[in-house]
Amino acid sequence: MATLMLENGADIRHFQEMLGHAELSTTQIYTQVSIRRLKAVHAVTYPPRGSYGR
Repeated sequence: MATLMLENGADIRHFQEMLGHAELSTTQIYTQVSIRRLKAVHAVTYPPRGSYGR
């Protein structure tokens, strides 16, 4: 849930409170999951095929 919220623009402090994390560093674990997913998608889709060298 937290990763999905982060990916859709939720403020990290809001779901830190919702999850009951005392430390922001605990909640930031979810940002790493999101960043890894973003990098994986980027590696597969960029550069878009056919958009260069025409």
